[in-house]
Amino acid sequence: MTKQVSIAQKTMVAKLMATENVHIEHRKTSTALFDPVNRILYLPIWKDMHGFMYDHLGGHEVGHALYTPAEGWHDAVVNDDRKNFKTFLNVVEDIRIEKKVLRKYPGLRKSFIQGFDELLKRDFFGIADRDINALPFVDRLNVYSKSQYEMNILFSEEEKNIIEKAKQLETWEQVLEFTNELYEYSKDEQQQLQYEDEFEYSFEEQDSFDAYDELESFDVDGTELEDYEDPSKENVLNRRKADKHGESQFDPDCITDKNYRMNENSLLDDSSKEYKYFSYPEPNLNDIITPYHIVHRGMQIYSAPHMIPIGNEEVRIFKNKNEKYISLLAKEFEMRKAAKTYSKNKISETGDIDVSKLASYKFDDNIFAKITKIPRGKSHGLVLLLDYSGSMSNNMEGSIEQILVLALFCRKVNIPFVVYSFGNSSKSFYEDKKQSIDYSKCFSTNENELIFGGVQLREYLNSQMNNATFTKCFRNMMLLKKSYSQNFYRPPSEYLSSTPLTNSIVALVPIMKEFKQKNNLDITNLIIVHDGDSDYINQYSTGNGGYKFLQPHNENTFIVDKKNKLQYRIRDTDEIFETTLNWFTKVTGSKIFGFYILNSSSRSAIAQKYHSQSGDSFYGSSYRRHKYYLNDGRDISTIVKEFSKTKFLISYNRGYDKFFFVSGGKNLVTEQEELEVTGKITNTKLKTAFMKMNKKKQVSRVLVSKFIEGIAV
Repeated sequence: MTKQVSIAQKTMVAKLMATENVHIEHRKTSTALFDPVNRILYLPIWKDMHGFMYDHLGGHEVGHALYTPAEGWHDAVVNDDRKNFKTFLNVVEDIRIEKKVLRKYPGLRKSFIQGFDELLKRDFFGIADRDINALPFVDRLNVYSKSQYEMNILFSEEEKNIIEKAKQLETWEQVLEFTNELYEYSKDEQQQLQYEDEFEYSFEEQDSFDAYDELESFDVDGTELEDYEDPSKENVLNRRKADKHGESQFDPDCITDKNYRMNENSLLDDSSKEYKYFSYPEPNLNDIITPYHIVHRGMQIYSAPHMIPIGNEEVRIFKNKNEKYISLLAKEFEMRKAAKTYSKNKISETGDIDVSKLASYKFDDNIFAKITKIPRGKSHGLVLLLDYSGSMSNNMEGSIEQILVLALFCRKVNIPFVVYSFGNSSKSFYEDKKQSIDYSKCFSTNENELIFGGVQLREYLNSQMNNATFTKCFRNMMLLKKSYSQNFYRPPSEYLSSTPLTNSIVALVPIMKEFKQKNNLDITNLIIVHDGDSDYINQYSTGNGGYKFLQPHNENTFIVDKKNKLQYRIRDTDEIFETTLNWFTKVTGSKIFGFYILNSSSRSAIAQKYHSQSGDSFYGSSYRRHKYYLNDGRDISTIVKEFSKTKFLISYNRGYDKFFFVSGGKNLVTEQEELEVTGKITNTKLKTAFMKMNKKKQVSRVLVSKFIEGIAV
């Protein structure tokens, strides 16, 4: 039994058109519509629709969108006074566009044939009780062409020549010219058929000819004709009246096209949910980004004479604790890259003879010189987002330290980077801009765009800084870190706020693209350090300052990117964040690393956020004896126990390339690891101690170690 079409199949045509400048939306319309300015094809919402039927009908309309001008659409008004001319134009243009769309997408041919058979079974052409070979030529041509010339229909030699000419049509101008010819041919055909019907009875009796001759001699307004009793009287009278007024009773028609247009409404699904399409707003970066020189201007107190020695001491302690390990990580990174490059080396013969091998040609016929091709390694860069929400207060000291370790590593191995915090503190905005924040300016608010609140991306460090600037900014960051662990001054510009993470990712798209181009990078990486879910997005703009709430439970809701030809179905507003991650990856080509900070071994947080490698989570997992189990048999207690022991956990959250749970608070602060050996020192004990110390270092400096693993593979 043929399956009904699914949502995935309904988006097939949209994917089909990914290479074209056409966007597809489904709406409750009686027929397909096309917006040639915005290049949007609106398809009806069909019911009882099998996959092949949808591909057939959708593919047909896609052909119109690609190749038919506005005046050629079925619902367009044709500037031609001839009766029924539009039906002929429909038939001819359908022949042309179906040929062209099948030429471009040959795989649709099977669906077109199956779809036609289904329409024939449903009697869409209104010919179920009729002899198809007795139909006028235009109707036989219409059915024959829509069967992809598979149906067994009789044609005269002259008609076969006309069909071959129809198959050659390429342009709209040729369609108009051919339709004129077809219309005139059908007009003559209709006249001949009409005469045959009118006078068929007269061939049986000679008297009828005499009667007709007498009838022909009467004036059209004469009373004699009105009183004349004859089966053909009405037809003859109508014809003579039409001729007198310059009209013709022999206007041809295409009943199969008319019947099809009338039956189209039976395909519509009036009970279906509405389809709604929304897009991301455009970020206004001037109102979002605060460059590093303004951010550090707010920390100018840290440059006071009495503060500089304190800052220098903090830097000395930090470097003493981390510098050697950063050097080891840099060496490991270079070795990983070299091994990866070597594994892809290719040795090939050049075609040139190696003169040194000529003497051994009797024993070895391989006398050609070889060349080793070494592929260029991929260049990476990273953008880091630090969560500046209020709940990060207890984690900020360790988070800043982790970021500084990563920054030093990137400078050492020449990886371009930039570090931002993300938040929406009105106090910080005022300190940076010296004016009150107007959150409505951060993003556009055009009709059907998602409504985002305000967001700030405040820059702290980047790889373009010279040594003097980097040293000053690094010292400021060390003193800022100190303010979170001791009773130490913190600038008012460093206020914490909520978690506008979705907003930040959307704003980062143009930033990431520019960052990639400016540094000539192959791959960019986004690192997110945060401790909570993104702020809620559940509204869209109706234009002119109005808004409405999203209703994905009651409507078929999609987020679309017409520029990049992307479309995502969301069934709940909670899916917007994951969708945004997927969209960001697609349009920027970036990897995303998530570091989720937990202040404790939070059972509820792990249960909510953890995903196993197979993709399952505790949310909605099997429940047995008051415990939730993953598909691999582990329960929540096992996962929490593992995290409590290692302070670290790998999760497989959708939307991220890598996602990690990291223990927060003091566990984030890097340690000065010592080699611990108890009792008599042996080689085995030393080896074990070194391994433990190295593992502690990797967990302690989790951002840089996991970043290396992610890019140097």
